[in-house]
Amino acid sequence: MSSGEHLESADWYAQNPYIHRERRLAQHPSAWARGFACGDVRPLIVCRGPVRKEAQDVFREMGITACGILVSDKDSIVYTRALAPEIRTTHGAHVHQVRDYAGSTKTERVERVAEIIGLCRAHGYTHVFAGYGFMAEDEEFVRALEHAGVGFIGPRAAVHQAAGRKDEAKRTALAERVSVTPGISNATARCLLRKHPDVAALRAVAAAHALAIDPAVVAPGADLPAAADAVLEASYASRVDLFTVDELGEEIARCAAELFVANPGSRVRLKAIGGGGGKGQRILDGVAVGAGDLAVAAASAAERAPKAVREILAEVKAGGVGDNKNILLELNVEQTRHNEIQLLGNGEWCVALGGRDCSLQMHEQKLLEVSITTEALEAEVAKARAAGREAKAQALETDLATLREMETEAERFGRAVGLNSASTFECIVEGARHYFMEVNTRIQVEHRVTELCYALRFANPADPTDFFEVWSLIEAMAIIARHDARLPRPTRVRREGAAIEARLNATNRSLSPHAGGVIHSWSDPIEHEVRDDQGICVKNPDTGVFVRYRLAGAYDSNIALLVTAGDDRAQAFGRLSEVLRRAKLRGADLQTNLEFQYGLLEWFRARDVYARPTTRFVVPYLTLLSMLAEEVQHIDLEQAWKLVAAAREAGAGDAAAKDAMRHVVARQETLVLRPLAALFGNPHVLSAWLSAHRGRYVIDREGSARVRWVDNPIEVLRDTYALLNMDYRSDEPAALVIWDHDHALLGVALGFYERLAARLGVRGWAAIAARLDDLTAPAGFDDALWARTRSSHGLPERGDAAGLRGARGRPRGLRGAVARRRPHGDHPPGAARPGGAGAREAGALAAAGGEPGHARRRQRRHVLRAGVARQASVRAQGIALQGRRSALHDRGDEDVQHRLRGLLGHRGRGVDVRRRGHRGAPRRAPLPRARRRAARGGRSRGGRQAAGDAHPQLRRRRAHGLNATARARWARRTIRAKGNSLPFRPDRSMPTGLRAA
Repeated sequence: MSSGEHLESADWYAQNPYIHRERRLAQHPSAWARGFACGDVRPLIVCRGPVRKEAQDVFREMGITACGILVSDKDSIVYTRALAPEIRTTHGAHVHQVRDYAGSTKTERVERVAEIIGLCRAHGYTHVFAGYGFMAEDEEFVRALEHAGVGFIGPRAAVHQAAGRKDEAKRTALAERVSVTPGISNATARCLLRKHPDVAALRAVAAAHALAIDPAVVAPGADLPAAADAVLEASYASRVDLFTVDELGEEIARCAAELFVANPGSRVRLKAIGGGGGKGQRILDGVAVGAGDLAVAAASAAERAPKAVREILAEVKAGGVGDNKNILLELNVEQTRHNEIQLLGNGEWCVALGGRDCSLQMHEQKLLEVSITTEALEAEVAKARAAGREAKAQALETDLATLREMETEAERFGRAVGLNSASTFECIVEGARHYFMEVNTRIQVEHRVTELCYALRFANPADPTDFFEVWSLIEAMAIIARHDARLPRPTRVRREGAAIEARLNATNRSLSPHAGGVIHSWSDPIEHEVRDDQGICVKNPDTGVFVRYRLAGAYDSNIALLVTAGDDRAQAFGRLSEVLRRAKLRGADLQTNLEFQYGLLEWFRARDVYARPTTRFVVPYLTLLSMLAEEVQHIDLEQAWKLVAAAREAGAGDAAAKDAMRHVVARQETLVLRPLAALFGNPHVLSAWLSAHRGRYVIDREGSARVRWVDNPIEVLRDTYALLNMDYRSDEPAALVIWDHDHALLGVALGFYERLAARLGVRGWAAIAARLDDLTAPAGFDDALWARTRSSHGLPERGDAAGLRGARGRPRGLRGAVARRRPHGDHPPGAARPGGAGAREAGALAAAGGEPGHARRRQRRHVLRAGVARQASVRAQGIALQGRRSALHDRGDEDVQHRLRGLLGHRGRGVDVRRRGHRGAPRRAPLPRARRRAARGGRSRGGRQAAGDAHPQLRRRRAHGLNATARARWARRTIRAKGNSLPFRPDRSMPTGLRAA
């Protein structure tokens, strides 16, 4: 199945064609390909998070039947209501309880390694997979597995030593002519040589501690730096410290001062050789350019180094006796982008699979990752040149040249260290220059971005037409771990033009971690969405409903990885924006960065998806959002609306016109204020709106500071509802979508301008608005019709019309056909409902002239009868649903009850239209006590009618054209169904068929 074929949303999660496929090489038609089957591999997964579920899926699709997982005691904190989501699909015999995955101290880590090896031997596991956790880069862990005869699905221990250690990797990079960041990588060797300054002293200290070292290395005349490194390596193996942490801190302070003197105005970054994911790093502020005594200023700036050293060692758990405590010092390149190259090798060959831009970060944690491929950049260069954008084409060519250099250096580095699995070659990029930073000897969190861009084709060297393809890096790692050097060098095959990943985290609006929330429900994935969520959205197999999930934050704040792809970067950005727009997470005390990611994506979509953000982009972006939020807090929407209403009423003319204007403004209120309240309530969403609509309005900054609309503001309002994911859907609670009467009114206005543009033969809002400003009737309009048209637009000439700009009905004489009624749910989302007021009037401007009076009366009688029948049907459905809810209450199924409460509370669809407890529902204004008493006591039709007409909202029904009988019938049903209280808004509970045209 191709990625373009449609799948039901319920199946898209489990059968996503982007990531799920047949992988069993044992069933491949080629005998050569069958030789690389992995059915005899029995892996034990010793990590957590989304990669654990992904690995389980990949191994199962490869035909691996026995796959075990570890579950730590900390998981009992995370999963208080249920077990880890992955356990739902794992046989109990393959779930193994441990205290922790890696241990918090060196002693605990040794114990955990022994425990894991014991589990492998007891249960027959042949390999261990560690995902992207810290155990995946633990050289000692991998070496222990190798000594025990257990395979490791990842780089071998020698690769971790040569590439995983940042100091060794930097030495290798220098030897392989790889561009590196200026700095000092041998602080521990310097510290040792300060205490033992020559080869003889090193030989003596080695003998004193009985270190196992080659005598030739410390023989007279030997290379001093090499001898120091050898003594240090021997001390690690013997669990001996040759200097104290304080001595190391003092040495690093001297190194930092040295860099400050050589590079005034620069800061220095300290990095542990075993850190990762932003951990084990600190930045020291430097000295200002032109400082008086540079040496004194540099020494003062370096005084914080010893404290930073202790913090770093504690953070990466390298403070124990015999731990390698080396820390790198590098000049901190301030305006940088973070690019990385995906590598895969088998020890003999190494292939680069394009890059990823990971510059959008916060607190050293990546937030958004975007693919970088030569094919995509070449295509964009051609597009820019074809569009005459030479500056952009040159900038993209610079990025293309940088990418090719990084890929070449990465492959050269991988071959030098004998890379035999997946790793990542990380660089920082500054303009046209790049610097090697480190190698992550494991799979990365964002590896899906590369997988969606490239597949690997392994071809038979004897017959190039005999091949098999691998779409998953985890699958490739398993095949390499099982078959190693037998695999030929693959070629990369393009899958998608671009891919992008957003990390959904449990954070508040400032992106600070916010644990403790509970997810009650999560909408299903949509087409083109890859949701790596650790199995959170795997529904209960018995009930088919979402299982609640607590975000305890015992390990990190990540909830899921949301990934998608497209033909180019613009399409990939657009698809991910749609994923975020339509995602709905509901729960208790639940805060995520979903809105932040949405606003961020829209920011780039509105400007340039090939923009070059640096790693410092997010902080000023959030600062601007805080300023935006502060400005919004000064706006009182209700007061602003009152001022608008007063101004429009004042200019309406006579009393009848003022009354009509009040009516129109009342009908506009919720249509306009609800989306504005949603925008003003969340600065991230407001940022998304400002970005998405930045070209649709102009602000007169020099004059009155008024907004001039470039596009039709009615269309902007429609698109605003869509941006907020509040566009009309009949199956959603009213609090989450546009209300049905507002949807109808919006359809009236949209239909008016659509037909008006067609009638005038013009395109574009500016042309339509300019034509409407002209008092002279255009061709095809007589003076009266043109006056009514302008009045419906909101330009009253005699004060007798309130304006369709406020979603008023059509002007008399611009009448469209009445659509046939259909069931409520049969119309497409976002369209005016057939038979509703909006649909009846959305076709305005069909022709001049009116219908005979008897036809209008017949039409009204038909609408009234249909409305009464519909209300009876709705009431019957509501009673039935209440019965279902009562039955479900006995079962205790909270999630199903939640769904039915939403359905019963949907306005116009169920009985309880008051929707108590649903945030966003409008306030109600009960009848005054005297009127309620009159309503209850009225026995005759006239009495009930008088009681209903006493309410000011019912008086407005007369303006709609309802006769006394229809008003009394509506009041009687409403008072009986609502417990003697009428709704505050006029059109919320009135049956659709009773709304007057």
